[in-house]
Amino acid sequence: MNSLGRGDDKKEKNKASVMTRETVGMTILLFGAILFWIAVTAVLIVDLFRMENPVLIFLTGGFLASFPAVTQTFYFEFTADGYMMAMALAALGVRCSVIGEGRKSRLFLAFVSIVLCCGIYQAYLSFALVLALCYFMTELLENRRTAKEYLHWARNQILLYGFAM
Repeated sequence: MNSLGRGDDKKEKNKASVMTRETVGMTILLFGAILFWIAVTAVLIVDLFRMENPVLIFLTGGFLASFPAVTQTFYFEFTADGYMMAMALAALGVRCSVIGEGRKSRLFLAFVSIVLCCGIYQAYLSFALVLALCYFMTELLENRRTAKEYLHWARNQILLYGFAM
């Protein structure tokens, strides 16, 4: 008996490997879906912070793809694509609720995105909160808004995350 518990037959030895002829297509498709959702999240973050420097944009995508909190989900390969979609939905929720956005449809889309994010994987709610706080601090440092707009945004965020939970 070999170490895989499949018997002594050489033909049966490859059945326990991750990449076989039968599974290579689905494995590549799964990694493609994971990379797609990471790329969507990176685009949303770049758009949220209005980044224009190509090096900074490249580093944002690279850090997002290689950050330990993201790569640890690869251990749960069967759900990693859903987890990455939850991360993209969290970023979409933050992007749709920017300061000065008065359209109700955008705020509703932000609400639906956060609700779906929580429904898929609740841990990415903290990702959305940290992203929203980083965005808020960036807006404060750039000082392009009035205090009334900041307070209105903060109230909307409290209502958004309160009702989403």
